[in-house]
Amino acid sequence: ITTTQRTQIVAATFTNIALDNTAFVEFTSNSLVVSEDISINNSSILELATANVTGDVTISNSGMLSHSETTTGTVYRLDLTADQVIVNTGAFINTNARGFLGGYTYNAGSPNIPTTTGAPSSLAGGSHFGEGGQGVGTEGIVYDSIFEPNQPGGGVGGGVAGAGGGVVKITTNTLLLDGSISANGRSDTSNAYTGSAGGSI
Repeated sequence: ITTTQRTQIVAATFTNIALDNTAFVEFTSNSLVVSEDISINNSSILELATANVTGDVTISNSGMLSHSETTTGTVYRLDLTADQVIVNTGAFINTNARGFLGGYTYNAGSPNIPTTTGAPSSLAGGSHFGEGGQGVGTEGIVYDSIFEPNQPGGGVGGGVAGAGGGVVKITTNTLLLDGSISANGRSDTSNAYTGSAGGSI
């Protein structure tokens, strides 16, 4: 796949997936199955939810694997199973700022649907395993397990743009990591309190 415009694909079963030349593809299935390999190359971006890959996932030359951005109505996570996951130098598994939006947080009753209840107010920072900075508002609730984290980071206080970090779960026989894996929240350098919370890896 070499299309440079963001393309959504609904199909859920493939033999191989290969992205090249700045391709940008989102697979919307929650049960993607790939019977051989996935390769992401040359600044291409692949967004997945849950994927089971019999062979290898290889990311090279500024390629990036991620998940869709969490919205006001749906939480997204990257849950990847593969024989080998290879992240070469200069390549990324990156879910930065793909967690809860500003003014939203974890919903204990419906974990896949964000809520404003318990979210930080005003200029308070986003919370996750610990409380965000209080600022002039009220910090958000603390949630998730430090032993088996599976939730995005909380967004900053309402009215301020800034999403928390996303979620990365990898099950593999071999992880070769020369690039990076990240789930950082979005920071705001103009205010000491309005950073969002990091997500889960």
